Amino acid sequence: MQEYIHQLREKLGPAPRKVDAQLKAQFARPKPPEWATKDDDFKRLYDPKEQQVLLQHGEVAIAQMFMANNALFGPGDEDCPAGVVYSFDSYLERAPDFLNEIGHELYKFHTGSDAPETIPTGAWTRQTMDELLTGYHRSFASIVPPAISDLHMVYHTSVMVHRAHIPEGVMGQGGFPILAARNPDITPLSMIIPCELWPEAIVRAWNP
Repeated sequence: MQEYIHQLREKLGPAPRKVDAQLKAQFARPKPPEWATKDDDFKRLYDPKEQQVLLQHGEVAIAQMFMANNALFGPGDEDCPAGVVYSFDSYLERAPDFLNEIGHELYKFHTGSDAPETIPTGAWTRQTMDELLTGYHRSFASIVPPAISDLHMVYHTSVMVHRAHIPEGVMGQGGFPILAARNPDITPLSMIIPCELWPEAIVRAWNP
């Protein structure tokens, strides 16, 4: 996976980059669902100014989906939200399965019970569980607790999955590239890089 991430980084060039008409067209977001234009935090994703900052300062990171709307796993027209973990850590680029394991640990917070033995004791980990418990909380570039990430710098974040940006418009499996700022203080937002830009090997692994 690391080889393909590097290929994409070379294709997009280093950040900060000039945001020209071609780049805007490549990363154009489809029309937002009606719910995303109201009170939901997701409306930030469709703000042209926010998108400009992301395109200028975003870098390619490896990502794994750990929680998504079930509708995304079948044909459909509507874009839906998902939770992903991502990292710029070179080790995780070489070992994407471990990043996937981190995502699985986070998903347990969404499906967990109230039994005392399942509730984390650390404050940071407990806060993460509270964020993910309902599946409706929007987290942007939240650092995964070291107890879960094994001290690797990993983020979990909410993204909008644009069906036009993924192979065949259906959620697949395996690692994939997202665009995110290395410094979340610049922007905590991210987006799945459109699949037209993916190396062919990632596309093949998405829907084997």
